[in-house]
Amino acid sequence: MLKNGRKSSEKELDTFSQKRPVGRPYRIAASEVWGRSQNLRLQFGQIWNTVAETLLRAQTPEEVLKALELAGQYWRNELGPGRIPTLILTILRDPKFPKQRVQQQINFLADSLAALGNVSPRRSRDICEQERRKEKEESMGHHIIRREYYVECSCGYQGPALNNACRKCGAEIPASLEYLI
Repeated sequence: MLKNGRKSSEKELDTFSQKRPVGRPYRIAASEVWGRSQNLRLQFGQIWNTVAETLLRAQTPEEVLKALELAGQYWRNELGPGRIPTLILTILRDPKFPKQRVQQQINFLADSLAALGNVSPRRSRDICEQERRKEKEESMGHHIIRREYYVECSCGYQGPALNNACRKCGAEIPASLEYLI
């Protein structure tokens, strides 16, 4: 018992439960959005020549479905009636949607559509960019960013080199000495 008469709390029974991470809970997993984006990039790349012209001219969700149907019934079933055609229409009408370059149009549409409307198209593109950056960092691994030398120069300077040269007079470290370091 404590001083004020309350019992001290006992040890919790469930010691394996994890605390919820700090911050707002996400609506959709980033890896899921990234994976769907990659898949949509490949699929839109295959059908873009067939559907691009009618899709870019579409004014209603029904016209979007008709444009997708040109590529086959699969697309109409996959992205069928509901909120997806409306979402595609808003993505195509986005002021930042690329006007000229085909590959950029495909990438923009795939990244924006990857979350399937669970988050805004802008947020979907941001998630894809974050995952792309994370993948790039993982593939690079660790590497040397900068190498430093301690030099004793004929001008009398003793200390760290700056860009492989003396800080005082700018005399460069000869290539014949670099292998010794």
